[in-house]
Amino acid sequence: MMESVNDSLSYISAADLVISMAGYNTSVEILRMKKPAILVPRAGPSAEQRTRAKLFARKHWVDMIDPDELTAEVLAQRISYHLRHRNERNPRDLPNLNGAAAAANFTLSVLDSKNEQVLNQPV
Repeated sequence: MMESVNDSLSYISAADLVISMAGYNTSVEILRMKKPAILVPRAGPSAEQRTRAKLFARKHWVDMIDPDELTAEVLAQRISYHLRHRNERNPRDLPNLNGAAAAANFTLSVLDSKNEQVLNQPV
């Protein structure tokens, strides 16, 4: 267990279970690498991390422990549960994170249809 690391991507990639705050980049990297995770969002000052962790947990992409409910016992129980059931997770239940490719394909299809319209206009 490490409190913090410089190269989080390599640690996430190697982990059997990631326990992290719920920052945007870290949360998305956890999903991208299809790693089981327990997110413990920051308590404040904004609700951004808590909102993200709740939404991700509601979709069963991660587990979440509210910072107000965090105790050593709760964390230990969740870690133990996830490590015992690690082979039961279905990565197909995770979100599609190919948004850049989808946006590029959509843009190209729109451009292709515009080009066809221009080419098919009478002269």
